[in-house]
Amino acid sequence: MAEFYPAVTTDLGITLAADLLVGEQMVFTKLVAGSGIYTEDETVRTNLQKAEALREPRQEFAFSSIKKETDACVLLKTLLSNISLTEGYRMTEIGVYAKRIGEEGDGILYSLSVAKEADYFPRYNGMAAVEIIEEYYITVSDAAEVTIETGRSAAVLIEDLEKMQAEINKRLDDLMSNLKTNCFKSADDPFVLMTEATYKPPSLRTKGSLYAMVTKKQGVVINTFDRYVAGMESPTVKNTLYGVERRERTEGEREQTSYRGILKMLVPINDGQDVERQANMLYAVTKKSGEEDDI
Repeated sequence: MAEFYPAVTTDLGITLAADLLVGEQMVFTKLVAGSGIYTEDETVRTNLQKAEALREPRQEFAFSSIKKETDACVLLKTLLSNISLTEGYRMTEIGVYAKRIGEEGDGILYSLSVAKEADYFPRYNGMAAVEIIEEYYITVSDAAEVTIETGRSAAVLIEDLEKMQAEINKRLDDLMSNLKTNCFKSADDPFVLMTEATYKPPSLRTKGSLYAMVTKKQGVVINTFDRYVAGMESPTVKNTLYGVERRERTEGEREQTSYRGILKMLVPINDGQDVERQANMLYAVTKKSGEEDDI
């Protein structure tokens, strides 16, 4: 099993990290694996800090996720795969590249780690892929605002996908629970039956409720008035009901037959008779045809 020395922040990385203290933002762009050879002296921290690139880069990988572990340490995750690899190699060096947000290119070698004991990473045989989840801990300043670069077709790790799915499900459950609790919390019963005595004008109804009118009258027409005036006024005011107050019943209320009002609208006239026609009246002309009259 491979064993690596602790990762070292390069001089270029230290300079970039210093810029974060004055408001710069940094983005980690890629992880590069290589097969460069290092002597024991070259693995000393002060020597690795001078590195500006991997000695023998072989593969590049995009990051799947980034997580802040402490105020000065972040965890980068990526999936190492041999699917595109045509020639195997011993993975002896791993580097992380970074840049300021808005800069072009892949940036500089921010951190480098070399192997004490390296594993062989084989080429893809067309059948079974070799995949390794690489977790890379990297040091940043306490005030650093860092992220990873997207749009590089990074693999989604199963554990991250399951965690994301669990968070989405929990969020949906919370939303549904809140909806059931508060749907009609400040409203009337969602379905309100009204009578003529309990009628509510639209301005007084609660939003989100359905109102229905219960009445024994057919074809009832309901108008809403803001005020009532006995008599008339000039000019008239909108939404005002004008009338004359009286205690006795009207002629229509005393009438027993419901057709009286309709019959009063029917006016029979003779054929050829010239009369002044009035609005809302029905005129019937009597014509003679043989011995019988036609209307």
